[in-house]
Amino acid sequence: MPFETRLFVKTSMVYFILGVLIGGGGMILRGLTGQALSYHWVLIHTHFLTVGWITQMIMGVALWMFPRYHKPPYKAVTVWWIYGLMNGGLLLRALSEPATFSPGSPLGILLAVSGLAQILGVILFILSLWRRVSTWKKEFPDAP
Repeated sequence: MPFETRLFVKTSMVYFILGVLIGGGGMILRGLTGQALSYHWVLIHTHFLTVGWITQMIMGVALWMFPRYHKPPYKAVTVWWIYGLMNGGLLLRALSEPATFSPGSPLGILLAVSGLAQILGVILFILSLWRRVSTWKKEFPDAP
């Protein structure tokens, strides 16, 4: 498995641990004090698990496993941009999430930037894989 794909997978595991710690901590807090996690922590918990863990695990495995008709299978610089946009956006979101109730504030603008970073990361990811999954006829000429 190439280094870049291992990085996606390992980073996803870190987000999985963080997401479980936040969620588990919220259950402990509620069980012992009756207080629930704030809405912001619930969103951070959810995004760490869905974007950080699941999405990046899928990205890492897809970069590694999807057909490799084109050599090399991907450009490392592109993968680094995807990684930076996805993780930079996710961490920026975690830091700026409390600003969701203050539109237009500096943190609110950072929250918008975090969303844009993740959107760009996903678009770049899809563009980097599109050619690889649309050339399957060349690899398997007898396929329907």
